[in-house]
Amino acid sequence: MQDVNPKNRIVFIDLMRAYAILMMVQGHLVDACLDPIYRDPNNIIYATWNFMRGMTAPVFFFSSGMIFTYLLMREEDKSGKGFKNVRVKKGFTRFTMLIFIGYLLHFNFWIIWDLLDGSLEKSYHSMLIVDVLHIIGTAILLIVLTYLLATYTRVKVYALMLIGALATFYYYPDIEPFDFSYLPDFLSNYLAKGKQFSFTIIPWVGYSLFGSVLGIFVWTRPKSINSYILAFIFLVSGFLLHFYSTDMLLDLYRFTDWINFKHLAYNNFLFYRLGHVFIVVSIFMVINNIFKNIPKIAPKFGSETLTIYIVHAFVIYGSIFQIGIAQNFSKALTPWECFALALTLEIFFIALVYYIKPIRVYLRELGSKLKLIAKPKS
Repeated sequence: MQDVNPKNRIVFIDLMRAYAILMMVQGHLVDACLDPIYRDPNNIIYATWNFMRGMTAPVFFFSSGMIFTYLLMREEDKSGKGFKNVRVKKGFTRFTMLIFIGYLLHFNFWIIWDLLDGSLEKSYHSMLIVDVLHIIGTAILLIVLTYLLATYTRVKVYALMLIGALATFYYYPDIEPFDFSYLPDFLSNYLAKGKQFSFTIIPWVGYSLFGSVLGIFVWTRPKSINSYILAFIFLVSGFLLHFYSTDMLLDLYRFTDWINFKHLAYNNFLFYRLGHVFIVVSIFMVINNIFKNIPKIAPKFGSETLTIYIVHAFVIYGSIFQIGIAQNFSKALTPWECFALALTLEIFFIALVYYIKPIRVYLRELGSKLKLIAKPKS
């Protein structure tokens, strides 16, 4: 493998993750607070915002799969293949942690009152909601398992990742209408789309697996991301998927007579949004190449996405204690009020990431002091 400064690649990937998390923060806030009377699809401003918001989750899943796989493959050069790869163990740990944090953020501290007044079922179901963290955690687990399968079967890992990504998209029309009610809620929620959640393993892990393919490509051909040719290829591919993926799927249906291609064409949000992800990839490749002195705060955002996600869950949705912006301004604000509040929140997170190191030092010192106070004297 050619020697190249890895920082260039990390910056490119982290910039995408920074963009995705900032878009997610403002998207969640506006969606939680904007009065329904302003949600007019014919209004160009609202329509543009809604279009951009729909792009956020695919970009977030894609970039998460890309960075994890890139680090997984890079570690292979240092510690070895298969289970010798340190990132394999980290992947299992990351999966467990993300699943745990995901459920913790949905925990309702006031469940005891629901238990007393007989409304426990509502809190119980809300605590089992599957969201972004659960899907990313599951995607990481699948990436690790696919990597191990490729390692011990000598099959090319990128081929398995690509097959897995295409399969999750292709079989979505079969899975989507399937009745999983016979499964316990905490399992069926990963497979069946419900009223309070919109993310399921199939098809959303597909975006992370597509990201994995790019992560492997970046690892094997590190200098390629400094070339405008690859950015151009992604840009063209993105526009082709945006404008022609429906026709392509219908052509595949006519050629193969496989009914799923027809179903995907008639509800073509998967490849349509994949095209937008490719366009975003091309844009950030160009930015990474043009601007050599990118402010450190920008890629640092990409490395702190989990912290931002956790804090935003508390601030906007009032995780655990049910005291947040959504509880106070639920679908009651004007567009300008939402804009001002979203801007304030984005500035808050910029400041949080900027001062994250001293904040963590302070919290560690505070924790040590509390331990000393709580420690019984001998």
